Amino acid sequence: MGHHGKPKRGFFRGIFSRSRRSPVYSEDHQQDSYVRPVRMETVQLTERCQACQADNPAHSKFCGQCGVSLVSQTLQCQGCRARVKAPARFCPECGAAFKANP
Repeated sequence: MGHHGKPKRGFFRGIFSRSRRSPVYSEDHQQDSYVRPVRMETVQLTERCQACQADNPAHSKFCGQCGVSLVSQTLQCQGCRARVKAPARFCPECGAAFKANP
């Protein structure tokens, strides 16, 4: 039926009727699929000093509190030639002990 109570006529008859709408686009489905926006927190990247536990901006070369170098140094094992991050006391590959930490 048209909005004046008469049957619909013409090219567009029935195209916009509710009975022909796909259930995917029904009003009920649109309400159910609404997702409430979530508040996002900003995260600042920091690097913690191993000596004093102070947080420093990411990619800092030295600690702002105690001055210790934050650049990770690598050691090379004399036994198996594996690259190991300092401060390691033993090689994780072969178990060889390192003489001194840098």
